[in-house]
Amino acid sequence: MAYIHRIEVLRPTPQTILVTDSHEDLPADQNWKGTSKAEPGGPVLYLRGTSGASEKPFAFLQQQQDRWTLEVEIHDIGPEYLGQSWFLSVEDQNTKAWREKGDDKLLNSWSKEVNESTAIFSLPFSAAIPQGLWGEYVFYMTLDGSTEGIPNPPKSRIDLETIPLEVYYLPAPKLPKFFGSGVPLLFLRMFLLPQRHERRRFTDASWVRNVTEICFGSRKPFDGSRAFTTDHWLVYNTGDGSPSFASQYGEAGINLDAWLDAYRNWKQHGVFTRVNCYDQAAVTELALCLGMSHERIHWEFHQVYGFINSDIVGWEKVNSPYFDNVKTFQKYNDKKDPARQPFRNHAYLSWSKLPLTSEQYKAYNTQVGGAKTREEYLSAANAFNEEHKLNMLMIDSCGGPHVGDETRDEYEAKIEHVDLKNPFSSYVKSNYSEHPKRWAEEHHLGADIR
Repeated sequence: MAYIHRIEVLRPTPQTILVTDSHEDLPADQNWKGTSKAEPGGPVLYLRGTSGASEKPFAFLQQQQDRWTLEVEIHDIGPEYLGQSWFLSVEDQNTKAWREKGDDKLLNSWSKEVNESTAIFSLPFSAAIPQGLWGEYVFYMTLDGSTEGIPNPPKSRIDLETIPLEVYYLPAPKLPKFFGSGVPLLFLRMFLLPQRHERRRFTDASWVRNVTEICFGSRKPFDGSRAFTTDHWLVYNTGDGSPSFASQYGEAGINLDAWLDAYRNWKQHGVFTRVNCYDQAAVTELALCLGMSHERIHWEFHQVYGFINSDIVGWEKVNSPYFDNVKTFQKYNDKKDPARQPFRNHAYLSWSKLPLTSEQYKAYNTQVGGAKTREEYLSAANAFNEEHKLNMLMIDSCGGPHVGDETRDEYEAKIEHVDLKNPFSSYVKSNYSEHPKRWAEEHHLGADIR
């Protein structure tokens, strides 16, 4: 009877996975069977006779290829099946995708003529799509073509077996140095598993949208189903806007372990954590780096920002973000009420189809740095885009959300501008080009902000 002997990722660039010991009782930190904490594995995802090999997660990067491949080796194919061409098919049997959406068919191999009892099939995946597989998968062979006219025709399907797998593919050419020691397994599961449903319609824009919405709370991690930000485990700090995970206005990086623990505390104890725009921009940037080059993701800081009139993370629509005080309100009917408060500064992101070099960042900030008004800033930014043939699109997982499909002008048009005494300042930069765990260079903030 035919059986699977080996499943292996071909020619991967392995990426270290970090597994926590302190929360192994949480299902999201366990293996698929929920019996113990997950232990990282290698490119051989399954080898018959090796205990537990198929339950160990493996993450990898693939470089300069248009696809990555799972190689599946099958033994003991009966003589009645030889001399025919077959496909190898894989379906979700008991996976996150199957549990949440009933979407079962994963993919087929290329057709292969089988002439010996041992055959090796190649299952191709697009190298453009960040991908996570976690759960039990059914493998079977299907005949390529009709059996009509064949003496003693074989069955058109050979059922093989169901095998648990966990594998994560990161299409970025390289990860930022922030992940030098590895990527937490929980982080991979939260952002890559939802991409299972994007295989046929994936674009960079859909990746940006999905990650932003997960960070904002309008899409769930793990399965990508729709959600409400009011049910998120993170809520905007409506007291004073202080961060919980990013420090020094984002200059000192983000404590990703603490961010993941905030999710665990919410799942286990119902505890919500307060965040601000630095937290939101930083974790969104990190998550985006799993699926695209960090050189295409840009940290934006603006001062003075202005009034908002939108949902903010964890809350419904507000037009004044600081309403912890009993004398202040979430929404003011009179927009000119002196108690209404703006964002005095704001951090968010942009992304572009082309990477920006350090020289371009400097040129942009020099060109935009002389702007005294918002109009001058937009004019200078648009001139830079035209000169360098860029189309920088805005990402904001703190307010909105803004999911990377708006130009700078469209984004700015949704802000209620104010005339404050603070000097106007704006800059764009890369956060990951220099220092692991830290941003690349010091922030150049407004004169009275430090």
